[in-house]
Amino acid sequence: MSIPRVTSQHDLLRYDRDHGHIQLLDWRQLPDKVEFMTYADIETISLAFDAVVMLPQSPTAFIAGYALAMVAHAWQQRPSEPRRAAIIQATEQLRMIAPPNAYHLLEQALEQADTAITHGQNAETAIVEFIAAKIRQSDKIAERCGRRAAELLDDGDSILTRGFGGTALNWMLHIAHATQNKQITLYTTEAQPYSHGTHLMSPVSQDMGIKTELMKDEAVNDCLSQTSIHFCIIAAHQIALDGSITASAGASQIATLVRQHNVPCYVLGYDGPKPDVSTSVVEEKQLTLVDVVPAEHISAIITDRGTYRPAMISRYLNDGNAPLDVIPLQ
Repeated sequence: MSIPRVTSQHDLLRYDRDHGHIQLLDWRQLPDKVEFMTYADIETISLAFDAVVMLPQSPTAFIAGYALAMVAHAWQQRPSEPRRAAIIQATEQLRMIAPPNAYHLLEQALEQADTAITHGQNAETAIVEFIAAKIRQSDKIAERCGRRAAELLDDGDSILTRGFGGTALNWMLHIAHATQNKQITLYTTEAQPYSHGTHLMSPVSQDMGIKTELMKDEAVNDCLSQTSIHFCIIAAHQIALDGSITASAGASQIATLVRQHNVPCYVLGYDGPKPDVSTSVVEEKQLTLVDVVPAEHISAIITDRGTYRPAMISRYLNDGNAPLDVIPLQ
């Protein structure tokens, strides 16, 4: 059973060790061809952040980490102290242009580089291996979330989605269709076809052999009125402790419409809420091109640890979990 494309962060993002470059999937070329855009210096990394910042489970933190590896590559033949100084300076530059969700991983990558230099080891290798491990962890979270979501689907279901739901949505569709032999029809909406990868969902789902209908946001109400939609699923960019979420622009309108039509609205929540964010309304003021979906418009939030009612999402933080390499759902 082959795994479809875009079920791993490595399908979106690569690091070229030979040249010390970052490569990012150019989804504007899909489905005709798969091409990667290359970023060769810190000055262009902000363009990479802009390209992915509004994707669910955005790889911005991994881009920042790989950018630090790129600097380590450029300075690897220099003495240890100039090397260390260059990597520290690059960290400060990246903190100025990277989204806040990249800061913690960036500091961890700096620690990896510093330890490697202190012990006479290759700083680039240390950073790349550290980021690769974090990507594997992120992929396992997405896979587990997607497998849990697949259990919600019945054979013959029609699903409404809001653009690209991240790799968890792809896992959900793949498991339901290819493993569980469920026939699914996917209706996916997008307001701006080439903005922030929203049109990525259609070619990916069609690759899986899933019947897919692409439509504009303004057609959603007619679709809900004329088609038997069994549930709506959207991906959270961020979950607050009050059960509200931020999601791609237009998600709030979709959630409101499906509620009016008595269609359940589920959220792919990946690794759960941010413990320091009480409400998504606060976060919306700091972001652009996002919507806040209130908790009362959400039926349940699906995470790698389980499915929660929005009012109970804070329990995620205290719930235990099996190791991420164990998927006890088959």
